Amino acid sequence: LAQVRGVGLGSLNHFYSYFFCYLMKTKFVISTSSQINDYSLRNKIFYENPDVKLMDSNTVSFKQYLINLILKNVTPHLKLLYFHTIAKFYIKKASALVLFSNYEKNQVIKNLKNYDHDYHVINEPILDINKLKLIKAKFSGSKFYFNFWGGNDFINIIYWGRLDFETKGLDRIVSSFSEFIKLHKKTKLKIHFMGPDYNGGKGELHELVNDLNLNNYLKIHPSKIWKGNPEPFINSDFSILATKVDGFPRSLRESIAFGVPIICSTESNFDEIISSFDCGFSFSSNNELINIFKNIENNNYSYDSLRSNCNKATIEGLSDLVITKKFTDLYEKQIENGKL
Repeated sequence: LAQVRGVGLGSLNHFYSYFFCYLMKTKFVISTSSQINDYSLRNKIFYENPDVKLMDSNTVSFKQYLINLILKNVTPHLKLLYFHTIAKFYIKKASALVLFSNYEKNQVIKNLKNYDHDYHVINEPILDINKLKLIKAKFSGSKFYFNFWGGNDFINIIYWGRLDFETKGLDRIVSSFSEFIKLHKKTKLKIHFMGPDYNGGKGELHELVNDLNLNNYLKIHPSKIWKGNPEPFINSDFSILATKVDGFPRSLRESIAFGVPIICSTESNFDEIISSFDCGFSFSSNNELINIFKNIENNNYSYDSLRSNCNKATIEGLSDLVITKKFTDLYEKQIENGKL
């Protein structure tokens, strides 16, 4: 039995993997990795390496801007062509499909239409839990936000990741906060954006924050503050991710491991984790995000309970042991069903 991550959507490595399995008559399971979602199928997601550890903040040249513009308009058509021909053929041959959430499952069922499959919702684990605990112990109780804002009365929400303006939903965060602030001009909420520029996203973020006059509430930090330094992440009150398409984001997994409650969009695939462990808030629209800001402002929740539930989610929901058992059960089910 082979486990293949992703459907490719044009990747030659995926094509070779599927072709080899098909040629050798090897049964395989596919993790769709959010590639069959509406947004992913209709948009160019990556323009360069998305790993923040390998990125340097830089300005997109005019030449690269033109290339990105062409890719933005051409790539979605090629992805759809690949998906409806080659990818669907191999997906149909899979023994089972693995999804990150019920949201992704519904998206896959919608886009595959009449395909009959064995679907399994399995998350990805938090990596190096013990290492993260040591890092947390080292930086817990720091005065990062006290020094930055000049007091401890603020509620600090952090965005931790590449500044990919549209795909990561930075526009959602800013526009929702702009509506929220109209009724809460003396809010205690502060949102910090920390991460490298991606495809000009930092410039777009700066422009929108300035246009909406939100500089007193939203801060875009330079790399010297966050690069190689998890202190602001660990000592934030909440982390936020308003992504429009994603796998199972590492920033949210690590946030939970650090005991920082999360605020995330349904597309982040964390709805079931939040529902099962009550370790944050999720939203599927700007209005719902605005209401979350209101609830946090009015203290309509138990913060100590959210933090405690993060620890519970770490151990009972996202540990290697838990995720490994789910995959083991999946493989055993394929055998029991006579599919191998």
